[in-house]
Amino acid sequence: ALDQRFGTGQTVLHILAMRGHLDLFLKVLKDHRCPKDLLNTLDNSGQSVLHATARGGRWDIYCYLLAHFDVSKLPLKDAEGVTVAHCAAQEGAVWFLRRLKITNPKILTEVDNEGRTILHSAALCNSPKAL
Repeated sequence: ALDQRFGTGQTVLHILAMRGHLDLFLKVLKDHRCPKDLLNTLDNSGQSVLHATARGGRWDIYCYLLAHFDVSKLPLKDAEGVTVAHCAAQEGAVWFLRRLKITNPKILTEVDNEGRTILHSAALCNSPKAL
């Protein structure tokens, strides 16, 4: 079932978004009549499908979601205060960060619950490209 969760609480949409399978992601949304609330499902860390797109550096899926769904109810931060920008920095997704700088520059200055910026996230995860 589409709403079945893995051990981390991620749904199939989280996995497809993170792995960058736009064609499969769209197929699941359309062909399987994906319940809209499935996009609002958070994993065990409180991360949404938007966080998963950032972890995978998938700007195309991120933009698709913003354009076609009301994602305003999704939290910008997870349970630890991590934003999509933190996720992108951790993964070294420089292109994603550059696009966020244009579309949502404020998110680049957000800090997590421990006061870490995206630069801290990049350094902690050994992502020199994001620095």
